[in-house]
Amino acid sequence: YRGEQIGVIALSLDISRPLAVLAGAETIILAVLGLLVLVPLVVGLVTLQRSVIGPVNKGLAFAQDMAKGDLSAKIDLESNDEMGKLAHALNDMTASLRDVVHSVRQSAEQLGSASDQVSSAAQSISQVATEQAASVEETSASMDELHASVQGNTDSARDTGGKADAAAKQ
Repeated sequence: YRGEQIGVIALSLDISRPLAVLAGAETIILAVLGLLVLVPLVVGLVTLQRSVIGPVNKGLAFAQDMAKGDLSAKIDLESNDEMGKLAHALNDMTASLRDVVHSVRQSAEQLGSASDQVSSAAQSISQVATEQAASVEETSASMDELHASVQGNTDSARDTGGKADAAAKQ
């Protein structure tokens, strides 16, 4: 063959059927590609839920319990990632806070007991001071009586001395 046209062959094919098959294959290919995108997306969202959102919700519930004063609250999260480390640190913090509150309660009880003892001692001292004041008043009254008696004796002695002098002059 030398590159010259020798004749024309006409071929007539019905390609409607292969085109329909290709259209069906295109739909299948798009569905498979959609699944290939959707499945990893769903797996990623589930993983995100389990590794981030779930632990954050547990931490939030823990913080709300602590805000209500529940010092027995604890985050149950067994994980070695950052969320697990945070949960462990928060549980340690809660345990330390419980120890501090317990120590403060004990100190307050001891302070109350010491205050009661000081109050009792102050009452005893007040009673003793009142008794001593009464005793001093009695002693003062006795001293006044003694002074009056001595003064009376002195007056009697002068009177007697004056009478003795007058009798001696006579």
